[in-house]
Amino acid sequence: MTACSSDFEFNEEVAAVFDDMLSRSIPFYHEQQSLIEEIARQFYVPGSTVVDLGSSTGTILIRLANTLGSDCMLTGYDSSRPMIKRASRKISEANPGECITIRYGDLNDKPDDLEIRHASIVTLCWTL
Repeated sequence: MTACSSDFEFNEEVAAVFDDMLSRSIPFYHEQQSLIEEIARQFYVPGSTVVDLGSSTGTILIRLANTLGSDCMLTGYDSSRPMIKRASRKISEANPGECITIRYGDLNDKPDDLEIRHASIVTLCWTL
């Protein structure tokens, strides 16, 4: 009998259940999200940007937009196109205004392609 293995991939199926999977499998996940919001309130500099590396479905970006207000500029990077698609849909449904941008960015292969300028906050949660 041969073992069949495949690499885990952040595909359409994973993106569809990702939020539920995180909330069930990471202890204190929601508390962590709240802590990020609290830290952002303390360190956000108006007029600067907020960058989320590995933004997955955009959850923290939406929460930070609600916390910091619609005049903030938030940018999320992810290397999974299905996650970006899911994030775009969630952001549209949450309707935080025009303050959130989702972009393709690969931290492994091309980190220099990520634009991080004038950022007072950069998050990197459960990405490495």
